[in-house]
Amino acid sequence: MRPPTSSHPIERVVYGRDADKAKILEMVLKNEPTDANFLVIPIVGMKGVDKTMFAQEVFNDSKVESFKVKGLVCVYWNLKINS
Repeated sequence: MRPPTSSHPIERVVYGRDADKAKILEMVLKNEPTDANFLVIPIVGMKGVDKTMFAQEVFNDSKVESFKVKGLVCVYWNLKINS
C-alpha cells in the first residue's frame, strides 16, 4: 500500500531540477488573463522519477507563499497493456 501523499516533502533537497522548477514557477506566476479561475499544470512521467517530490518542491517554494488558495493533487493510475 502506498503511503499518503502530502504537500510536505520527506526529503529536503532536490538536485538537478532547478531549470524545470523555474519553468513551472514561471507558468504559475504568470499574470495573464484567462477564462478559468484556476490553473492546472500536469507533471507526468515514468514511475519512480520523483514527480511527486518535484511537485512538492514547487508547491512549497517561497515564491508561491502569498497564494490565498493552492492545492496539490496526486493521481495514481495503473496502466495495464494487453498485447
